[in-house]
Amino acid sequence: MNDLTAGTVRRMVQRGDASDDLVHAALAEGLAAVDTETTGLDPSTARLCTIQIHVPGWGTEVVQLRDGSPPSRVIELVTAQQVVKIFHHAVFDLSFLHAEYGVAAASVKCTKVAAKILWPHQKERQSLAALSRDVLGVPMEKEQRMSDWTRSHLSPAQVAYAARDAEVLPLLLPHLTQMLSAADLLNLATRCWTHIPLRVELEQRGLGDVFSY
Repeated sequence: MNDLTAGTVRRMVQRGDASDDLVHAALAEGLAAVDTETTGLDPSTARLCTIQIHVPGWGTEVVQLRDGSPPSRVIELVTAQQVVKIFHHAVFDLSFLHAEYGVAAASVKCTKVAAKILWPHQKERQSLAALSRDVLGVPMEKEQRMSDWTRSHLSPAQVAYAARDAEVLPLLLPHLTQMLSAADLLNLATRCWTHIPLRVELEQRGLGDVFSY
C-alpha cells in the first residue's frame, strides 16, 4: 500500500505562493507533480485559481492564487531545469501559467500525452481517473471538479480532490513509462514531452499549429 491509497499524504493550503520548504524539497527530489484548478477551459477568458504541487516523500501544497500577485516560488519551480514536472494534460495547465505570468516551463512530462500515444483510439482510457483506476487500481472521485474554486476558503473535499490529482501522477508515470518502453514508444513520448513548452508558446502567441499546411 502506498501513501495515496493509505491516505497518509501530508497536505497543506498556502495563500499566494508555495512555501520555501516545498521548493527545497522539489529541488532535492528532482521531481514534482503539478496540477491546476481554473474557472474555465480558455486561458484568455478564464482565470487560474489554484496550483497544487506534490513532492513524493514530502507532501502536497494547494496554492490559492492572489490576483495580480505572481507566485514567484511556483514560477521558480516550474521553470527549473533540474526538476522534472509531471502533469496530466500539461498543455492546458501550462497555457494558464503562460497566459497569466508568462511562464515558460522546463523539464515537463505528461501522463495524458503518454496515454494518447499508448491508446490513440481509446479516449475513454486517457483521462486521469481512468488511468488511476486501470493502471493503479485506485478509484478517483471527481465530484468537486466543477465546484467554486474562487472561494476564499476551500472545503476539505476540495483540498483533497485538488491534492489527489497531483499525488497520483508520480505513481502513474513509472507504469506508463514502462508500457511505452515495452511498445518501443518511449523515445517518441520523450520528444513529445520536450515539445510541450514550445507548443504552449505557439498557442499563446496565437500562431496555432505552424506545422499544418
